[in-house]
Amino acid sequence: MLNKIKTIKIAGHIYKFLFPYKFQERTDLSAQADHPQCEIRISDQDINGNKRAESNIREDLWHEIIHCIDEAYCAGSLTESQVLGLGQGLNQVLKDNFIIYYKGANHSSK
Repeated sequence: MLNKIKTIKIAGHIYKFLFPYKFQERTDLSAQADHPQCEIRISDQDINGNKRAESNIREDLWHEIIHCIDEAYCAGSLTESQVLGLGQGLNQVLKDNFIIYYKGANHSSK
């Protein structure tokens, strides 16, 4: 399902969603938000090359979206622990309450 997402609108910007992304510059990363490039990159593999669970990938997506919101509206004031907790919490609430998300997220930049 994540393969269908091409872009995500956040804070008036259209972020390109790159999944699966192969990190070459830093192999310790599983996800990254690049604000100047308006890109969210998420790997489908862990640092050992093993396939990651979809729940972890979705959690990373929310984590990076929160970084983008924080950058746009809070000048990057959230700590990494706060972003981590919010990402985990959003993923859990949406998943456990049967809210359909990611569906229809292919926004056009037109």
